[in-house]
Order: sequence, then C-alpha cells, then structure tokens
Amino acid sequence: MLELDLVLVPFFEQMFDSLSADQQDTFVRLLEQEDPDLMLWFSRNGQSSDSELQALVEFILDAIQ
Repeated sequence: MLELDLVLVPFFEQMFDSLSADQQDTFVRLLEQEDPDLMLWFSRNGQSSDSELQALVEFILDAIQ
C-alpha cells in the first residue's frame, strides 16, 4: 500500500542503520505482516499482540513526527 510505503521507506532509508540488531530483525518481521494489520497499527486504530512489533511501530511513528 502506498500509504505504508510513505512511512516505511523513508524510515528505512534514514534510520535502519542506527537501529540495534534486535530492532533491525523486528523491522524485517514487521515488513512480513499483512498490510491491513499494518494500516491499523500505523493509524493507531489497533495494536499488534506482539510487543516487539508494537514497540517498533510506536518508535517509527514517533520518529516520523
């Protein structure tokens, strides 16, 4: 989805290298999630049941604001 690309691509380009190895692994797992779930999480209309994924979503949202 274009909306997700507008968030995730710039974050990847600007921040991925500065993430810890664990956060980088979590980012890769995040990309493997279904688009509808990602849209819910990034629109703050839902949360992941995986605490690591949810923490990274919140980190990304804070970083892009």
